[in-house]
Amino acid sequence: MLLVAILSRGFHYLYYLLSESSRIFYWPVLGAYRFEAAAELMLSGGVPRGPFVYAGPLFQYVVLPFYATGMGRELLFAFNSLCGIFLAWLIYRSCRLCGTGRVWSLLIGLAWVLYAPALFYELTPLPVTFLTLTVALFVWLVMRQGEKAPAGTRSFLYGLLGGVLAGLRPPFAAVVMVPFLRLLKSRRLLRAGLLVAGVAVPVLFLCSEQKRRGKDFWPFPRSAGLNLLLGHNSDATGYGPPVPSEGLVESPGEDIHQVALRVARERGYEGPSEADRYWMGRALEWIVEHPQKEVELILRKMGGFFGAKPFDTYYDQSRVNRFGSPMRLAFMPRWGLMGIFLLGLVPFCLAGRRRVLLLLPVGLALAANVAFVHSERYFLPILPQMLVVGGSGLGIVAGRLRKGRWKWLGVALSGLALAVPSALYPVPQIAEEAYLYGLAVRAYNMGNHREALSIYERAAMSAEEGTAVYFQAHGEAARIARALGMDEKAREHERALGGNL
Repeated sequence: MLLVAILSRGFHYLYYLLSESSRIFYWPVLGAYRFEAAAELMLSGGVPRGPFVYAGPLFQYVVLPFYATGMGRELLFAFNSLCGIFLAWLIYRSCRLCGTGRVWSLLIGLAWVLYAPALFYELTPLPVTFLTLTVALFVWLVMRQGEKAPAGTRSFLYGLLGGVLAGLRPPFAAVVMVPFLRLLKSRRLLRAGLLVAGVAVPVLFLCSEQKRRGKDFWPFPRSAGLNLLLGHNSDATGYGPPVPSEGLVESPGEDIHQVALRVARERGYEGPSEADRYWMGRALEWIVEHPQKEVELILRKMGGFFGAKPFDTYYDQSRVNRFGSPMRLAFMPRWGLMGIFLLGLVPFCLAGRRRVLLLLPVGLALAANVAFVHSERYFLPILPQMLVVGGSGLGIVAGRLRKGRWKWLGVALSGLALAVPSALYPVPQIAEEAYLYGLAVRAYNMGNHREALSIYERAAMSAEEGTAVYFQAHGEAARIARALGMDEKAREHERALGGNL
């Protein structure tokens, strides 16, 4: 398993370094680029202005050492590749701690190694891989402790990891409640205090950084209202922006958070806090007024979470295996992973070990998925726990069947009921024009303006007239063509817009 992980990660990383044409697929989208831009600004002695307006603000400080070396993205991607290898080992060791057999634990770890989205995200400047590692490491450390209350140093370490999780994705910080409650139950109040102190270190650091930027002493982005609205609105599909009915449509220069702040300001709501309250109110109003649509949206997002196909608004995972030969070697389908989890879930709940600890991150991710939007980036961090749960549960079933207890076959099959929403509401295919438009944005940000022009034109020809992609693709093509001195081509795109440039 580890040999396959090392070879797959090494081959993938070398392919990225040596294949110039593949860079466009890994180039950061605007939201990801903000982590890099903030790190580079801090290294030059500057202070990023404005509040934290994107998810996982702690990640900009995680990437800071990599950019300080001058190797930046390449060194970060090498670190992420090592994280992917270590995650395979953590999955194996966690399975073993659950009592799963050696061979079956190796196969479960191999399922992670051969999953293309896990491989792909390791070469993107997003907190996905680091967050996945932090969750898996925390769970493994607590599992090793068993049911005992942790010692003082270990309590602080658990808290520290919980604080890091809070800075990367706040809902996951709730996993520290498992060791915290054990400490309270055993009346080890000093150790409980050390755990809380560990959580406070990263959280207070983010508070001070937010204050240094001239904003409130608060550790997280003011974006809960916007995130809720993205998942609950008249245009919602359950899979994220845009929201044309609210004027929330991204552009090459503005991510969705910036657009939301601008639109709220135009409507009389100044500052991130006011804007977030405004969008929260809009989302709650819509939920109350559209109960039937709300139920459908919940089912759609559950369908994505437990579905057979990966989905990402920005990096189209349905096309991930077309990126290059390393992707094609990662042939493990998502339905295979979900089959392992769903078939093993109920047996694990009935007879497995460490049930609360392993299922808590999965429940937190599912709740966030239903409350906000579904994306593979938000699903991937709990996939190791899902594999451990599924592997352990299937091991339990195999043991019961060997003893002739055939009812456990029905117990295993009952977990497939969670796949019903995915059959009713399958994961949508990203439209060709939206896929091309995303590539064009990345080509432009790379500085390859002629390639960007060509892809924008393909996106414009693929888009239905009058749609957001149609206007944006023609508009960007006209602007780039004019800058490149292609005046006739620019006029063609301007005529297509009919004066709406």
